[in-house]
Amino acid sequence: MDGRPRLGGRVDAERMKITQKQLRRIIKEEISRLVERSPEAQRRLNDRLHGPDNEYGDESPADYRARKAQRTRNERQADYYGRENPYGDESPADYRARKASETRRARAKAALKAAAESEEGLSESNMSGITAELTDPDVTEEQVSAAWPEGVMVDGVNVYQVFYEGPGVGEAWQYLQRSGYSEGQESYLGYSPSSGTFYMGFDAWEDYEDEYGGIQPGDEMSGVVMELGDNGTAIDIVVEMPGSMYPAGLRELKRMVPDIIDVRLD
Repeated sequence: MDGRPRLGGRVDAERMKITQKQLRRIIKEEISRLVERSPEAQRRLNDRLHGPDNEYGDESPADYRARKAQRTRNERQADYYGRENPYGDESPADYRARKASETRRARAKAALKAAAESEEGLSESNMSGITAELTDPDVTEEQVSAAWPEGVMVDGVNVYQVFYEGPGVGEAWQYLQRSGYSEGQESYLGYSPSSGTFYMGFDAWEDYEDEYGGIQPGDEMSGVVMELGDNGTAIDIVVEMPGSMYPAGLRELKRMVPDIIDVRLD
């Protein structure tokens, strides 16, 4: 060793140097990632940097180019298969996620409307005086349907109050969330006379991890059935079927529990 620096080390050091132009570009990119501008603020910035007739509107130039490039990819793919481009300028994954979100919102709105109509009909059910005891060996599904919701009992206890006004549906939903289903809605309640077990069904979307490590609801719906105790306690998931509760989830449940009585059908 003569104490002189090696040539390789000098070359590596030279490679590590960056120009002032590269440094400014890196700083600009980092600021763009850290600062989230409102659409109006982005529009003003675009006007100042690119003139009032710029093509970027209220998007950043990078987002604009990415969107245009995605549309080009979608159209090329559609042309290859001889069909229309259904995705516009969205990625297929973003398009499916948006459509799934719209479907969930529509279903939630319909569920709220149905719940309100059900509440309005409670007084009429109370006045009818019809009752159905689930432990009665002669009870029929027709009697249960006619007595629902206020007249359906199990050992003299009102089923609706236990599972819908009490802890039942809330506990089941929390169990589902812990099991990887962040979105869904309750759609079924059944009772097995032979075991004294209640089963609650859900249309639910199983979560998945996106490319950034975040948890997102999936695109595909499943019919999920939870076993509940007669006091509303969540016990376990017993059915997970691709599709929805109707017909896939309910068909599988009836195969598993042949004597089940449909208490509530959505």
